[in-house]
Amino acid sequence: MRVFDAVNGKVALEAPASPVLDAGGNAAISPSGRRVAVVNAGAIQVFDLPPPAKPAERAVDQQVH
Repeated sequence: MRVFDAVNGKVALEAPASPVLDAGGNAAISPSGRRVAVVNAGAIQVFDLPPPAKPAERAVDQQVH
């Protein structure tokens, strides 16, 4: 499972999710958007997400590509 930063399109988190469930059933994002819970091998793992990229970082990334 991957969570992307919506500002710069970079992967913010990559974590295994097993078994794969329909309609995003393996993951839930907190209302604040700062944590994600993932079901993996019968356990729930909670990850802190990095702060979102600032709009200025997006402009720099677009100029590089």
